[in-house]
Amino acid sequence: MSPSETAPHPDPLPAGGERGFASLAPLRGERVRVRGGLPRISTQTIVTLLILLACGGLVLYPVVFLVEAALNTGDPQEFPLQEWGFGNFAALAEDWHVLVNTALVACLATVMAVVFGFIVAWILTRTGCREGPGSSG
Repeated sequence: MSPSETAPHPDPLPAGGERGFASLAPLRGERVRVRGGLPRISTQTIVTLLILLACGGLVLYPVVFLVEAALNTGDPQEFPLQEWGFGNFAALAEDWHVLVNTALVACLATVMAVVFGFIVAWILTRTGCREGPGSSG
C-alpha cells in the first residue's frame, strides 16, 4: 500500500452517520478541539467556598484563642503574651474537682441531647407533623 492510499478506519461509521459510545476516539483526519485553561467555576461553588470560609473562621478563631489562653503562664491581662508553657495543665491536676465538674456537665448535656433528639425523631416519624402548616393531610 503506498503512502498516498489510506486504509479504511477499523470502526467505520454506521449507515446513519453517528458513532456509538464504543468508539469515542477521533477518526483519522478528524480535528479534535481541546479546551485549554482552567475549568469554569459555578456560582454554587463560589458560594459554598465562601460559606465554608466563614464557618471555618467562626470555629477556628475561638479555638485558637482558647489554646493561646491555655498556654499563657504569665499575666492574663498582658497582651501580647510574654510567657508560654504547660503550667496551667500541671495545676489542673491539683484542682481535680474542675475535671469532675466538666465531665458531669458533658455527660448531662449528652444525655439531654439524646433524649430530646429521640423525642423529636419519634414525633416526626409517628405523627403527621412533617407536612407543616397549610398542607392537606
